[in-house]
Amino acid sequence: MKRLTFISTGLLAIGFTIFGCATQPSRQADPGWITLIDGASGLDNWNRVGTAIWTAGEGVVQADKSEKGGGFLVSKN
Repeated sequence: MKRLTFISTGLLAIGFTIFGCATQPSRQADPGWITLIDGASGLDNWNRVGTAIWTAGEGVVQADKSEKGGGFLVSKN
């Protein structure tokens, strides 16, 4: 009898855990995320610092090699 109770309790705990992980939270009006790189507009939200030539495409942001040092991006936000 104790074994059956233990197994039942364990299965309920596993079931509630799976159910809790499977549901998605409700969407909020302002999720707090800011899109920094957005497809075609690419690097419009960034200031380029240095001599590197930055490009965005195919899900990647990259800098071409520059003759003098490098560079980095600074968010306008």
